[in-house]
Amino acid sequence: MENRILEILLELQNDMKALQDDMKTVKTDILPELQQDMKTVKTDILPELQKDMKTVSTDVSELQKDMKTVSADVSELQKDMKTVSTDVSELQKDMKTVSADVSELQKDMKTVSTDVSELQKDMKTVSTDVSELQKDMKTVSTDVSELQQDMKPVKANIQEIKETVNRIEVSQTEDVIGMLKQTKKKTDFEADYINNRITEMDKRLFQLEKRIEN
Repeated sequence: MENRILEILLELQNDMKALQDDMKTVKTDILPELQQDMKTVKTDILPELQKDMKTVSTDVSELQKDMKTVSADVSELQKDMKTVSTDVSELQKDMKTVSADVSELQKDMKTVSTDVSELQKDMKTVSTDVSELQKDMKTVSTDVSELQQDMKPVKANIQEIKETVNRIEVSQTEDVIGMLKQTKKKTDFEADYINNRITEMDKRLFQLEKRIEN
């Protein structure tokens, strides 16, 4: 038992020596280093930290101002987005109206295309009628030329009648009267022929006028 106590005392003594050595080491080595480090902290690091804190504080203030500005900008942006949303809705309505108008326009264009096709057909018919009319006009022109040729003998006969009348005024013989009758018959025949040609031409002109009106 005593030996055990002695062992414990020796261990304690050794521990105390070790502790004393550690304390010496702390006093001679560690403590001066710590003091030097504290001086460095006080003279160098702490002022820098204080400056950094001021800078950070200033930056935080600026950031708060910027956040207020951003918040105001976001509010304006939200208002603008609402306006844009309303404009988009109106634009969609307008697009529906435009789409409906385009559909109506397409229908109208189809109708116009059909009308143009019909008009082209009518123009072909008119062109054919005009060609026929030109042919008929040539025929009428030929008939008029022939009529003019036929009128020449009539004019000569009229002149002959005038001369005969003049002779009748001078002499009222039966031979002259007979000659006058013969001349009158000839003139009547030619006048009837001319009247018939004129009537036929009137009919043709009437038919042409009807075709032109149609």
